[in-house]
Parts: sequence; C-alpha cells; structure tokens
Amino acid sequence: MAFLEQIVRKSIFAPLKIFAAGMTYWVLSLSIMLLSFREAIAWRSGDMVGKYAQAQLEATSLSEYEMMFWSAVGPSFASGSILLALLGVIVLFILFFVRLSDPGHQGSISKEKYFILFTLLTVIGISVASLYYQEARPDVEEMDYVIDRSQANSSEIEKLKERIETFSGEVESVKIGIELLNDKGVEEALEYLVQADLEKGTSREKAKVLLLKAGLHQILGAYVEADESYRRSIDLEREFSSSLAYADHLFAQNREDDAIEQLEAAEQELTLTQDQKVMVLSALADIYSSQRRSAKAETLYTQALAISRTLAKSDHRTYDSYVAMTLNGQAGVYSRQKRFKEAEVSYTEAADIYKSLEKAGIGIYAPEVAMILNDRAVLYWTQDSLKEAELSYREALGIYRGLAEEDGSSYLLDVVMLLDDMAVLYREQGRVEDAESSYLEALAIYRGLAKNDPAKYRPDMAMTMNELARLYSDHNRFEDAELFYRELLETLRLMSEEDPTAYKSDVAMILNSLAVLYSDRNRAQESEDAYQEALDIYRSLATEEPHIYKSDVAMILNNLANLYSNEKRLKDAGMAYTEALEIYRELGERSHSYEPDIAMTLNNLAVLQGNMNSLEEGEASYREALEIYRGLAEDDPRTYEPDVAMTLNNLAVLYRNQDRLEEGEAAYSEALRTYKALAKESPAAYRPDVATTLNNLAVLYSDQNRSQEAESSYRDALGIRRSLAKVDPDAYEPDVAMTLRNLSLFYKSQGRLKEAVVLESEAIEIEQRLSGE
Repeated sequence: MAFLEQIVRKSIFAPLKIFAAGMTYWVLSLSIMLLSFREAIAWRSGDMVGKYAQAQLEATSLSEYEMMFWSAVGPSFASGSILLALLGVIVLFILFFVRLSDPGHQGSISKEKYFILFTLLTVIGISVASLYYQEARPDVEEMDYVIDRSQANSSEIEKLKERIETFSGEVESVKIGIELLNDKGVEEALEYLVQADLEKGTSREKAKVLLLKAGLHQILGAYVEADESYRRSIDLEREFSSSLAYADHLFAQNREDDAIEQLEAAEQELTLTQDQKVMVLSALADIYSSQRRSAKAETLYTQALAISRTLAKSDHRTYDSYVAMTLNGQAGVYSRQKRFKEAEVSYTEAADIYKSLEKAGIGIYAPEVAMILNDRAVLYWTQDSLKEAELSYREALGIYRGLAEEDGSSYLLDVVMLLDDMAVLYREQGRVEDAESSYLEALAIYRGLAKNDPAKYRPDMAMTMNELARLYSDHNRFEDAELFYRELLETLRLMSEEDPTAYKSDVAMILNSLAVLYSDRNRAQESEDAYQEALDIYRSLATEEPHIYKSDVAMILNNLANLYSNEKRLKDAGMAYTEALEIYRELGERSHSYEPDIAMTLNNLAVLQGNMNSLEEGEASYREALEIYRGLAEDDPRTYEPDVAMTLNNLAVLYRNQDRLEEGEAAYSEALRTYKALAKESPAAYRPDVATTLNNLAVLYSDQNRSQEAESSYRDALGIRRSLAKVDPDAYEPDVAMTLRNLSLFYKSQGRLKEAVVLESEAIEIEQRLSGE
C-alpha cells in the first residue's frame, strides 16, 4: 500500500491524476463492453432476409429470440462483465486506501467529488454500451417480420427438400448444396451453387443444380433470378419436379397462363405416373378455378378424382389424402356454381377422409379438417341453413382450439377468425347475446396478443371492437356502443400517430360511425363535430391520393347533408349534397362502379328538393336516379331492383303532393309489383316494404275516392304488419298502430264509426304499451 501511495503522491497535478484515473476506468469499461457486444453487432449487421433471418429459423417469439441472442453473445458478455467487476474492485480498493491529495492538502479534490466524477464517467460508459445493445436487439415489428419470413422460409425449405430428395444423391453439387442449406442456411447454399462450375456436369446434373438454385432464389424473394433458373433448368431437361415447381412459382406471381402452359407441356412431353397425373390435373384445376373457369376446373378435378380413387383402392394410406385434396377443390367449384348439394357431399367426404387418416396416425390432418368444416359452414350459410352452418363452425372451432393449445402462435388467429364469423352468423339470426359473447371472446384474445405485439394485432383488435360497437348500436345499446367506439377511436389515434398514412382513414371511418350514433341519439352538435373531423381527414388524404379518398369525402358529405336535412338546415344540406354529387359524377366518368352512389345522392337530393318545394328539380333528380337504377338492375336485378322500387315509391309521393294522382298510382303499383316479387324469394327482407307501399297506395286511393281499393290495400298492409309484429313486436308494432289509425280515419270518412272506434282503441292500446304508460 505504501508503494501505491508514493506513486500517487508523486503525481504533479491532483485534478489531472484523478481525472486520468476516472478516464482510464471509463475507457477500459467501454472497451470491455464493446468487446462483449462484438458478436451481437456482427450478427445484427447481417442481411435481414439472409444471415439474420436464417440464424433464427427456430425462433417463434421475441422472448425466444432473446434467449438465442444471449446464447450467442453471452460468453463474451459474461467474461467482459467479470473483468469489469474485478477492475471496479481494484479502483475502489485504491480509492479507499490511498490518499488522493498532496501532503499539504492544497488544491485537493475531495473524495465526494471524485465519487461524482467516477460515477458520471461510469454511467456514460454503460449508457453507450447499452445503445450498442439496443442496436443489436431487434424491435417487436422487426422481429415479427423475421419470424414470419423465417417460418415461411422454413416451410419453403421443406418443400424444396421434398422436391429434390429423389435425386440429391445423384448430383454432387446438389448434395453439397443441401448440406450447406441444412448447416449454414439459404445464402451460403446459394452462394456455393452460384460459384459451382456447371460446365463439367451432364445436362441432367446442370438441370438439377439450376432447379435447386431456383428454389433458393424463390425463398429469398429473388423472383427474376428464380424465373431464369427455372427456365434454364427446363430448357436443359424437363422433368416432372421442375415443371410442377416452375408452375407453382408462376401461379404465385399471378402468371396463370404461363403456369398452365408449363403444366400442359409436362403432360405432353413427359411420361407421367398416375400419382403425378393427379398432381398435374389438380394444379391445373386450381388455376382454372382461381380464374373462375369453373367448367374446365370441374372436368380436371373429376379426372384427378377418378385416378386418385383407383390409386387409393390399392394403397389407401398413401392416396386417400389425394382423394380428399381433390374432393375439396371440386367442392369449391360446385359451391361457386351454386350446386350446393354436390358441394356439401364433396366437402363432407373430404373431411371424413382426413379424419380417418388422422385417427389412423397417417399424418397430421386436423388443420385440413378444420379448414374444410369452415368452408362447409359458409356453404350452409349461403343456403340459409343456419343451424347446420353453426354446427360446422363449432366443430371447426373445437379443432382450432385444440391446435391452439399445442401451438398458440399458429392457430390462435384461426380461433379468432371463426369466433368473428360465428358472431356474424348469430347476428343474422337475431341471437344478440351469442354474437356478443363471440365478439367478446375474440376481443379478449386480441387484447392478449396486442399486449406483446401491438403493431401486429391492434388492427385486428380494432376491427372486432368496431363490429361489437355496431352490434350494440343496431340493438339500441347506445351507451355500450359509444364506449367501444370511443376506445376504438383512442386506439386508432395512437396507431395513426405511429403510422399516419396507414390509420388516418380508419380514424375517419370510426368518427363517421360515432357521428351516426350521435345522430340516432339526437345529439346533433356532437354528430356534426365528428362528421366535420372525419371530413377534414378525408379531404387531406384526398389531396395526396384523390383516386382513393375522394369517394370517402363524398360519403361524409352525404351523411352530413342527411344530418342537416333532419335539423331543417336545408340550405346547408343542399350544398353538401351538391358537392357530394359533383364528386361522384367526376369519379363516375372514370368508373361505372360509382353509378349507385350517384343514384343514391340524387335520391337524397330529390327528397330535399321536395321538402323545399322545388318540385320540378326534385322530379328531375328522381327520374335520373331511376334511370340509373333501372340500368343497373338489368345486369344485377337482385341487388338493384329494391332501389328501383324505393325510387318509384319516392317519386309517387312527389306526384301525390302535386295532385298528379294517376302518375302516382302508376309509380306505386310498379313499386308494389317489384316488392312482391322480391318478397317471394326473401320474405323477411321485403314484406315490410310491401306493407309500406300498400299503405301509401291506400292513402292515394282514398284521395281518389276509390273506397273499396283503399280499404283492401289498408287491410292487406295491416295483415302483413300484424304477422311481422308477432315475430318482432318492438320493430313492427308501431307500424301496426299507424295502419290501424289510417284505417280508422278512413272508416270515419265513410261514416263507419263503430269499426273506426274499435281500430282506434286498439291503436291507442298499442301506443300506450309501447310508451310504458
């Protein structure tokens, strides 16, 4: 200790020796920290899709990556930390046992100040080292990208190995490439193959190497290079594996015709085995099905199915899965052709085959079973077989729940997807509690996922929140709806701050929904404020991308105009409708898809013009809207005939207000015929419109003193509304009461007072019951 004390005392300047001591410790600390993170920095600086992604093919979460990260940098970090700790002990030993001042205590620096300086320098060193650590560590979004790419790459690598395993032993370069792929990763394997001397091999060997190169390029997303390698491989020697792989590559690039050409060439040029024929036929059928060329796809699926069934008779363990795969594709074609019974049979057989294979332990087919059950549920739903759809959904949900328990990262999203679909199914059945339960469970899952990865899962969480809010709003649970809309709006605002280009439009969309809710609750000012904010957002977005957002500007203007109209602010409403119409007309010049929007806005404007006694302008607007809807109905009657009938009804009201009763009757009568035809196919949807039109026609008949026809129309309307009220009294009893009063007034005008009193009494009883008196 005396020796150390003498060294310190002989120093010239106390401040310099203390600063030098602190700096020395800091430099040594930082150096050790930097060395500790050397591996981390090297790892992190690699190519994202190459070395970095390949080093983590097994990582399925950020926490798992952290473990891998520390296993790589841990040894050097641990040794560095030990050295750092030892150095700290030595410095502290000197600090406490050596006097750090001159003998006369002149110009000395106190131990307290030394401690401050020493601590400050140490904190700076550790902070800089921490920055290097943060640079080495990926953020959550980056890790998601790596995990997704790694999982996708892993799947592609397995497919590639299966494709080339039949000849990997034949070609030395391919054998080495596969070994490098297993040991080092995609880039190292590809680098070796790029440098390999292909001139020494036979055409067959060169083709095999090129096929492996093409697969590796495809995994790395180098599609141009992959395309070139596939073509060179096939030019040298066409084989089944190269033809199928190249067709799959082309199909993935949306080059369907080129993919068909490759598969048909394989059929013509190669002598295919029966199982290879099945694969080619199925691949062709898949492409034709995606192109909506259903007849061609059906023929190919039928051929593939016949061969598969023959193969399965002699070896069902191998070929039953071929049968199921082909049946599933065939069912999709039948469903698209509305051959629902045949589609159901095919789906069911395919699911049963996969179930039996899994039960026998021949492969893992539970995901395929769940997928087919989901498709079959959609099929049932299309046919309004809602009970069967629910049972199929429930079975699929049970499978996905089981899979999610084993591998939550892969199948939890399938669980959520089915819960959302089932909620929509329940909504259509009026089962509000079941729909709410499904949405809430889906939302709970999304909340859990979003805690660890908000960037990835908050958008899906927001979508479910929106659907739940809509459910509450549709069933007059306005407070619950408002709570969810407000939470959703807050979530989207946060997302928009992080990525304005992605989520600003979503903020505007929810503001629009919230504005509609406020309008329904007669909170006009809050509704207007929400609409205006949404409008400002869409206007700013439309400045940069008018082709995307101008239609949203027009939509908000239309909604705002409706609000102004309800508030009797007719001038403001007219200005908003007119601007919306101008935008839709401008968009309609480029695309016919905006014709329905033009017609809708014309209809709204015509109603306003009628209320402002601008009857000629109103009639012109109605007639233009009617002409558009008639044209649309020629191509798509199911969609647009209701709009034709609605516009006729509105036009009839205008004619009646002008005492143009014959024209009004003609319009009402055509609307009534249309609604009756629609009600035959969809009674639940259109019987209310039949009743409304009958009621309006009865009023017109009464104005014309056509008493018998008026009474008949009133009674028909009343009969329909009574039957509707039995099923949904809250929705239709007010209409029953209104029709009772109209018919009562009609009887009074006819001097039939006794009948009028009976009907009026029933109307009063209903109204008192509805008001809770």
